[in-house]
Amino acid sequence: EIFSGKVPENIVFVGDSIMNSSKKYIGPNFKNPYFDTKISRQFSTLPGIVTKLAEEDKLKTVLVVHLGTNGKFTDKDFDYVMEVAKGKDVFFMNVYNGVKDTPAKLICIDGAEMYNKLRIKVISFLKRD
Repeated sequence: EIFSGKVPENIVFVGDSIMNSSKKYIGPNFKNPYFDTKISRQFSTLPGIVTKLAEEDKLKTVLVVHLGTNGKFTDKDFDYVMEVAKGKDVFFMNVYNGVKDTPAKLICIDGAEMYNKLRIKVISFLKRD
């Protein structure tokens, strides 16, 4: 079970072109969703985005990240995002793009295991051979 009880309000969705084109379908399913999406967004921009959301008090109870496999994302970036989002439920989503194990995907999976005491999930839609 991902959430106990009702789905929380004020979920923040951060994403690239996939999230951007999907928000019209995702948004109506949630109360007060906030989308920060951009076409061709790189994973490496996530720390700055999360910092800005926190500074503007837009980072509420849940953060959903869908940046696919665009660009570099380091262990340090992951740790920083988790520190800024401390106390929030964090979900990293991934889709199959023909690359089995991208560095960003592996960092998110390793980070989820390392931060297992925090509320973090990696949702992977990767095709397995």
